[in-house]
Amino acid sequence: AYERFGSCGERVLGFCIKFLTTDPTHGAGFPGNAAAATAATTDMVFLGLVSLLDPPRVGVDDAVTVCRAA
Repeated sequence: AYERFGSCGERVLGFCIKFLTTDPTHGAGFPGNAAAATAATTDMVFLGLVSLLDPPRVGVDDAVTVCRAA
């Protein structure tokens, strides 16, 4: 799904969840050190993808024309 939507020019965002503990034997959830940051980004549960249309900004057509002419 990511490749299909991405190849059509859409922005694709993935979402996941992880519950952090406040149990004192496991630290304070996310104390801010490197080991905690690594732990916070592992063992996540994938929730799904969201696809967004991101239309070109004003003036992009002119910029592309100038680039092609160069």
